[in-house]
Amino acid sequence: MKEVFNPVVSGSFYPGTAQEIRSMLDKFDKQVKRTIENKGEVLGLISPHAGYIYSGRTAAYGFKLVEGKKYDLIVVMAPSHRMRGNKAVILDYDAYKTPLGELLIDREVAGNLLKDSKNFISEANYFRVEHSLEVQLPFIQYYLKDPKILPIIVPVYDKKALRDIATSIFNSLKNKNVLYIASSDMAHYKPYEENNAIDEYSFSILKKNDPDLLFEEEMQEKTQFCGIAPIIVLMNIAKLHYADGPYVVFHENSGDTAGDKSAVVGYGSVAYFKATKSKAKELRDDEAGGIKVDHGKKDEKTKYSLTDEEKRELLRLARNSITYYLENKKEMEYTPKSERLKEKGAAFVTLKKHGTLRGCIGHIMAFEPLYKSVLSNAVNAAVSDPRFHPLSINELKDIEIEISVLTPLEPIRKEDIVLGRDGLVLTKGFNKGVFLPQVPEEAGWKTVDEYLSHLCLKAGLDRDCYKKGDVRLEKFEAIVFHESDFKDK
Repeated sequence: MKEVFNPVVSGSFYPGTAQEIRSMLDKFDKQVKRTIENKGEVLGLISPHAGYIYSGRTAAYGFKLVEGKKYDLIVVMAPSHRMRGNKAVILDYDAYKTPLGELLIDREVAGNLLKDSKNFISEANYFRVEHSLEVQLPFIQYYLKDPKILPIIVPVYDKKALRDIATSIFNSLKNKNVLYIASSDMAHYKPYEENNAIDEYSFSILKKNDPDLLFEEEMQEKTQFCGIAPIIVLMNIAKLHYADGPYVVFHENSGDTAGDKSAVVGYGSVAYFKATKSKAKELRDDEAGGIKVDHGKKDEKTKYSLTDEEKRELLRLARNSITYYLENKKEMEYTPKSERLKEKGAAFVTLKKHGTLRGCIGHIMAFEPLYKSVLSNAVNAAVSDPRFHPLSINELKDIEIEISVLTPLEPIRKEDIVLGRDGLVLTKGFNKGVFLPQVPEEAGWKTVDEYLSHLCLKAGLDRDCYKKGDVRLEKFEAIVFHESDFKDK
């Protein structure tokens, strides 16, 4: 006998009849357009899940990108607002019914995933009290051709478990043409401008494409995605596919649609695109950790360099940005003189007071212009380094600023590490430690083993972790310069 799961929130979060749903979706469709072109096939979407009168237009912007496409499977992942758990929950039914008809569930895929009992269970009660998954389904029926779906609720708040769930899904479906949908709203119940500012910060962290970082920011309530669990799963799947993105398709809040602006909820539509075959191959050839890496001799690359004037400009920017923030409580606007500083770059800014560390914050990956990396990290080193209390304006005269501009990460073996030249990133699962190239000399470490032991400890691991073969080592070099370098010039 066919097992059909009946709708839970039709008539409340969205209309209760097929005619009303089509009429509302027709209206949304006329208001939206494809905002991203020529990026290829969509791999994943982040889509909002409020009542359609509030977030329906935002959701339509995302689904417009996949209009008329044919996928083998649509994996719909949603948070749980009322129940918690330590495993992802699959709806093991034949179909999910909405007023637009029945969506067939791929029970073969569901069964295969449920064999992974460490990460998945089947429990329909999660779906009987949840709206965030079901509200995606009429959009799927409206925009896509005869899809099969796999409904998954992710009630998990453990980043390692989320990584394991993503890996299991990826391994099961990597040879299928799949669209992944993560259901999530954004900041809740703040005044209009404040809510938008939180959403913009959330987008800025999402765009760094680091699931661990986003999870940590969310747990500290710095970002606000109410569907953080399915988003982290999607991000990990996207990384395993070497996907292109994320791209923000559209953003608004309930104050723009059907609510007042005194306490709004934010909605974002975000897309990931499938990597081209050539791009995927290029990334796989350079990947470390489980993927073959060619450690043979390579052609010497052109070394990244900065002129003295560019270094001076960055140092002035760092000091001025700290001063401006301490006086105005917001980041300054800046346009660099040098075009090179507008190129993507990664930098650390280190503050020392009378020779003693007073703050150090930076980026390993280049995801924004170099001058912006210096500007934001100078401010963060001054006021957001958790090891120190925020810098006061009166202290600033005693601060010496050091900037480290980093070269791109490359895989490295222990025997190739050179003290004083190589900064290191050590990664094992969700644990990560980073040291700048100058740290061993400043700390008085004389051997590579001593360097790696301290790096393991910084990553929260056993001091001998680097000897066990299941860690990833990557190196970077740095152009390091200080304000004192130019005082007499």
